[in-house]
Amino acid sequence: MSSTGASKSNHHNGERRPDEFPVRSRGPWVRAGELPELFRSWDLAYRCKQAGWLKPILQGNRRTIYRLADILECMRRIEAGELPSARGKSNIP
Repeated sequence: MSSTGASKSNHHNGERRPDEFPVRSRGPWVRAGELPELFRSWDLAYRCKQAGWLKPILQGNRRTIYRLADILECMRRIEAGELPSARGKSNIP
């Protein structure tokens, strides 16, 4: 077994190595499949989209792309205490 194979098998305790994270620092765009990793929750990403906080810049049959800056703005709003409505609930009283 090579030395690279041994180092890859040392993370069985559930932790990910930095190079295994799906979010890359190559550009300002994020694929839809990467949203749950960024938000740590698919539901929270969905709620941000439904609330209109997050809109795709490109949407096609097999790809949806978002701006990283828009995602970070959603996170700032959440950290400030603002939350998008829960799924299935209306903002109308």
